[in-house]
Amino acid sequence: MYYCNELLSKSVLSLYEGELLGVVDKLYFDKKMKKLIQLELITENDTRLLLPTKNIYHIGKNAITVKNNQSVSLKVEDSELYLAPIGSKAYTITGEYLGVVSEISLSEKFLTEKFSLDNNQTIEQSALASFGKNTIIFYSKNDRVRVSKFTPSKTPKFFKSESV
Repeated sequence: MYYCNELLSKSVLSLYEGELLGVVDKLYFDKKMKKLIQLELITENDTRLLLPTKNIYHIGKNAITVKNNQSVSLKVEDSELYLAPIGSKAYTITGEYLGVVSEISLSEKFLTEKFSLDNNQTIEQSALASFGKNTIIFYSKNDRVRVSKFTPSKTPKFFKSESV
């Protein structure tokens, strides 16, 4: 099992070239928050690189190793990447405040398993309803409505004003 906070600030080493590629700065998940997809690295000269989790060779106590420096690529903006919601406020779909996300537990295959909150409460990934930039929303035990049944809001309509 891995923990997101343990991955942050780890050095990433290329085994073939024998060099430090960078340090893990951010973690990105898929849009359903089911799997850790990529790690964002920052190099000594402040270049941003992306390391897909499929290219990780091993995660050790002090560093992450990859086979070679072709395992990483320059960062380009991608709307399909979602930043890990550590530090986000957690609520239920009925609006009950649960706490702040302090940790995310991952399986050996980087699948999201549990969310830990600052009040020592843990919530299973299956209870996740939705998440955004600063908030994460969970189902409570007796919720019958699914967020997927809701429709996304349409762009607001702007009315032309006529001067008299």
